[in-house]
Amino acid sequence: MRILVIGSINRDMTFVLPKAPGEGETVFSRSLAFHPGGKGANQAVAASRLGAYTTLIGCVGGDENGHFMLQTLRDNRIDTRFLLSTSQPTGLAVVTVDGSGRNRIVVHSGANRLVSINTIRSALQSQPWDAVLLQWEIPLEIVFAAIEMAAELGFLTILDPAPAVPLAGPNLPAGLTVLTPNEHEAEILTGLPAATPQQAEQAARALSAYAKVVLIKMGENGALLYTDGQATHFGAYPVTPVDTTGAGDAFTAAFAVRAVQSGDWAEAARFAAAAGAVSTMKEGAQPAMPTLREVQEFIAPFAQTGGPAS
Repeated sequence: MRILVIGSINRDMTFVLPKAPGEGETVFSRSLAFHPGGKGANQAVAASRLGAYTTLIGCVGGDENGHFMLQTLRDNRIDTRFLLSTSQPTGLAVVTVDGSGRNRIVVHSGANRLVSINTIRSALQSQPWDAVLLQWEIPLEIVFAAIEMAAELGFLTILDPAPAVPLAGPNLPAGLTVLTPNEHEAEILTGLPAATPQQAEQAARALSAYAKVVLIKMGENGALLYTDGQATHFGAYPVTPVDTTGAGDAFTAAFAVRAVQSGDWAEAARFAAAAGAVSTMKEGAQPAMPTLREVQEFIAPFAQTGGPAS
């Protein structure tokens, strides 16, 4: 199984806080940690740990953060031959995590702005890919061109539209197979609320104009799969989250891996929900990306029911 990820590479600076600060308020951090991150790198690491041969296209700077990220990716068995080193600083994210595990993130894109369409073209044409994963932490015009090229080559294309922008301006290109927003991103994309399964179904129906499959991640409310005019709601696995940073990346990568393996969208969604849940039980984004064994052990108690109740 060969998965190509096109996306961002960031170094994360994570503050764990007792609560999120209000406007004008200062809150003292309980801890500070530096982790590897970036939605593209997170998804690549997740796919690799779940058993896929994974290649990442992206850009880092020639700085200490860039060297750190490259080594981390190689340690996770990521094929980095299409990564570029640039004169821009490596992307940096400042992450705050409150007492309930909820996060707020500020990103400086840096080298992520310089992802090359020529490099993407070369990578796409280098071999047949089972799935191509993309996100919106690199320039949208690059993402859209990559989707079109991958679709022309007949590859399964999966877009995690984060951070989201309204679709009234940048309509998605033809050829997208799967769209995986969370409930907040689905609302931004469509202007429709998506907090409940009923609301998410309406938002997913609107988004189905752009993709064959829409999978809305709803956190503690589970996930909603919409394809061929039918909606299926999956309940959330019961966990007490430590840090939700990167949970959506674990979810999307796991969905891609299992969809390629099984060809079953519903089975892939259930597996993805479990991977996302497992990732919330550790601190950091990339360090929390689960292994296949961790997900299998987590799912085992639910084997007879197929997952948590909807």
